Amino acid sequence: MTGQPFGNLYLTDKRGGPFTEDDESIVSSLALAAGLAIDKARIHDRLRQLTLSEERERIARDLHDTTIRRLFAVGLSLQAARRILGQPEAGERVQAAIDELDGTIRQIRSTVFAVARSDRRLASGSLRAEVLHVVEELAEERGLDVRVDFEGPIDDAVGRHAAEHLIMSVRQAVIIAVHREGVRSVEVDVRVDDNGLVLEVVDDAPSLPVVDVASLAERARLLGGDSSVEAVDGGGMRLRWRVARLQ
Repeated sequence: MTGQPFGNLYLTDKRGGPFTEDDESIVSSLALAAGLAIDKARIHDRLRQLTLSEERERIARDLHDTTIRRLFAVGLSLQAARRILGQPEAGERVQAAIDELDGTIRQIRSTVFAVARSDRRLASGSLRAEVLHVVEELAEERGLDVRVDFEGPIDDAVGRHAAEHLIMSVRQAVIIAVHREGVRSVEVDVRVDDNGLVLEVVDDAPSLPVVDVASLAERARLLGGDSSVEAVDGGGMRLRWRVARLQ
């Protein structure tokens, strides 16, 4: 408590006689409890705003780093194409560069929409519906078959703070999966069990799972968890994100 008053309690016309010292003690205890509750709520709101601000800054850094790497690679490809102008391979390289630029633009747009949607999410909204909406949007964008499964009390057990981190992690993990070369289908599993909240995204791309999940791991760490990537037998990648704190 900071000593700041939050309000006043007024007591009048007690039944059975005048107010006593015991009455005053009870009312003081009630006032203290109410003040603590209000103070705690205000602190929680300030921490939540700080967390969202930090998350936006982290997303901006990730977006900047990813975009710069992809655009730099496109630039190198176009420089190489200049040296072979007039040959059939030149047209293929230029088209590949155009496709990569289109993908980069879509990634920027998706990330911006993710931040805006997180801010607009209502407390009464369904977390399952929000996950489905994010996945369907990305699947439709790439024309892929994406299956989503849920297990456990997702909507009841996961608080707003953890839910915001989950939605951002779902979007990032699915973007990684659907942009892998040769991918045809993606599976998304979200479950709540005795160990916490788990997100798994599995794809069938034949390439090796060489991806950067540092930002996913950092987001998991904030909720007492971790993130990992592993190859799937027969080809494909499994990206796992799990956290212990659900609030």
